[in-house]
Amino acid sequence: MSGALHTVTAGDTTDINLPGPAVGEAELAALAARLAGIAAGDIAVLAGSLPPGLPADAWARLCRQLKRQGAWVLLDSSGPALAAALANPSPALPDCVKPNREELEQWAGRELPTLSDVAQCAQALQKLGIDRVIVSLGEQGALLVDSQQTLLASLPPQRPLSTVGAGDALVAGLAAARHQALGAEDSLRQAVAFAAAKLQRVGPHLPPPQHIQALAAAVSLKKLEAA
Repeated sequence: MSGALHTVTAGDTTDINLPGPAVGEAELAALAARLAGIAAGDIAVLAGSLPPGLPADAWARLCRQLKRQGAWVLLDSSGPALAAALANPSPALPDCVKPNREELEQWAGRELPTLSDVAQCAQALQKLGIDRVIVSLGEQGALLVDSQQTLLASLPPQRPLSTVGAGDALVAGLAAARHQALGAEDSLRQAVAFAAAKLQRVGPHLPPPQHIQALAAAVSLKKLEAA
């Protein structure tokens, strides 16, 4: 939905986000029609900011449609678009959401300065009826909350070449894990491995699968207490 131009000098990244092209209800209706072919068990990822011209409830409307069709829905958005989708009735909520700390703070309407604050907020979000909440935490790793547990995943310190696309890579790892029918722990390991692998490369490409597997094996998981 938005483009990014980046340069890398001495390990620093300049990230310039630009608005996408303006679209309207006609384009949203056309997209909904295209998505009508998605069937039960399919994976649908709704990701990014909304293009100018779309209403704030665009993701919420598509989520309702996809859930009626039986799709497994992963949502990664922010601000009013995220809030609108999370205000859907329980049967129309996404199955998985992936906010970062700032996006979770926007939804909660308050700062979340500690890991405990983040965990409690993510647990409250999961209790609305979302199967799995994953919060990306930058250098701290990522937090997963489901009905059974709260897990913090971390890797040894990385030396990133570029942070552009790391969150998108984490989402890709979650979608791939769903496709592979992985459990919660292995899903979290794989998602963090995807993100860490992206940190080590400039551009849109991930390293070979064996590199991802090695990173996933190095991910450590810590179980946190529920609020």
